[in-house]
Amino acid sequence: MVAAVEHKDPTVMMTARIFTYRNPVRNCIYILALLYAASFAVTYYRGWWDTLVGLLVTLVGIAALLYPLDNGSVLLDVFYWATFGTIGLHVLAIGLISQDLIQTDINFTLGLPTSFQSENGIWNLYLAIIAVISVQIIAAAVTLNYCHRLRVEIAGNILLTHSDYTDLSTL
Repeated sequence: MVAAVEHKDPTVMMTARIFTYRNPVRNCIYILALLYAASFAVTYYRGWWDTLVGLLVTLVGIAALLYPLDNGSVLLDVFYWATFGTIGLHVLAIGLISQDLIQTDINFTLGLPTSFQSENGIWNLYLAIIAVISVQIIAAAVTLNYCHRLRVEIAGNILLTHSDYTDLSTL
């Protein structure tokens, strides 16, 4: 969509794009926050720190959307780059949980004491945690995609409203 924006010079009328990706980013951030909050019950055993950091990052994203999106949208940039960090933490959490699963399975096979009584309980719990964290990775990646598009729209809007901008279609 295109909207008219006033220029510093009253005789010049410039056009600027409306942020079409603001609502998809908002929806993705809310879904991600709900996913982190709901999955905290599943991942509390081994991945609680990962889910907690992800929830804090989504709260930064929610705060970023409460303020006007302009050149000074620092919170949106912080959310964007911190989401990359949470994806890295998700991968690290899956690695640590997988290592713990393998170590517990080896201990169970060798007859050494483990924190669980049955082998099936070990696999079911750890695979559920890995599945939940994998869903978090996918949701965070989709959110990153929309957030990147919104950042591009913001940058384009800044260029369109710059004082030296000349619309070539009017020449």
